[in-house]
Amino acid sequence: MRVAASVIAVLFAACATQAAAQERPAAYINAEACLDANVDAAVTASSGAADAAEFLLGYLCAGPVAAATKYEVNSGLLASGKGMAEGFMALMPATAEMGDMPDFDAMTDDEIDAWLLEQEAEAASAAAAAAGAAVASDGTTTFSLDPTGGLVPAAPPQDPFEGITIDPVTGDILTGDNPMGPMIVTLMDYMEATGRMMSNTPPVFLREHAARLIVQRRR
Repeated sequence: MRVAASVIAVLFAACATQAAAQERPAAYINAEACLDANVDAAVTASSGAADAAEFLLGYLCAGPVAAATKYEVNSGLLASGKGMAEGFMALMPATAEMGDMPDFDAMTDDEIDAWLLEQEAEAASAAAAAAGAAVASDGTTTFSLDPTGGLVPAAPPQDPFEGITIDPVTGDILTGDNPMGPMIVTLMDYMEATGRMMSNTPPVFLREHAARLIVQRRR
C-alpha cells in the first residue's frame, strides 16, 4: 500500500508539473531561453552586474523580452476589461439591440474621442430618464429591485470581449470573429501606450531570472 501511494503521489506531482509548464505562454519560455543562451556574452561585454543585466534584457534579448512584456501587459488589460464588462452586463441588462459600431480604423483620434463622449452623453441621458420615470405623479419616488425597469430585454447583453485572446508567442491581441474587435484593440493599445509611459520595464520574473544568471556567471 505504501508503494502504491508513493507511485500515485509521484504521478500527481508529475501531472501538476506538466500542467504548470503547459500553462506558461511561449513568450515567457522564449524570453527565459534567450537569457540563458546570452548571459555569458552579456557578462563578458559588461563592466558590472547592472550593466550586464541591462545589456542582456534590453539589447541581446530585446525581441523576446518585448514579446513577454507585451503578453503580460495585454493579458492584464484583457482581464480588467472582461471584469468590467461582466460587471456592467450584470447590472445593466440590455433593453435593445446593440447598434452598429463605427469603423475605428478609418477614424482619427479626435473623432474617436468625440464618439466616446457622445456615447457617454447618451448613457447619462438614458440614466436620467430612467430616474425621472421612477417619480410618481404625486411627487413620491418609487424604487424597484428590477434593473430593467419593468422592460423585457430584447436580447441578452453582448460581451464585448467575447472571443478575444492574447497570442501566447507574440503577446498581440487576437480578436477572432468579434465584430467589436477593432474598437477593443484601439482601446487596449491606447491603455498599453499610456502604461508604457509610466513604466516600460520587463516582467519582474525575467529581471529576477537575469539577475540570478549574471550573479552565477560572475562568481
